[in-house]
Amino acid sequence: MATTQPSPATSPIGRDTPRIDGPRKVTGLAKYTSDFMFPGMLYAVPVEATIANGKLLTLDTAAAENMPGVRAVLHRGNIGKIFRSTPAPG
Repeated sequence: MATTQPSPATSPIGRDTPRIDGPRKVTGLAKYTSDFMFPGMLYAVPVEATIANGKLLTLDTAAAENMPGVRAVLHRGNIGKIFRSTPAPG
């Protein structure tokens, strides 16, 4: 049977670890990814199935594609084509 050695006094095991970002979070000064906005930035809105274990027979994205501001409607049938044909920024 293996024996364990006590942790040295400098070990973080069993001790509180101070969070360097804690003060910024509790004072509201921390920046999260949703706080950043860039020119030309796009947003994604995932839509999940409303029926568990359902089988998708058809997919009509015309209404979503024609909404103001919509740049693309991604789904498994086109996502590879869109990412292969989209030029990299810069």
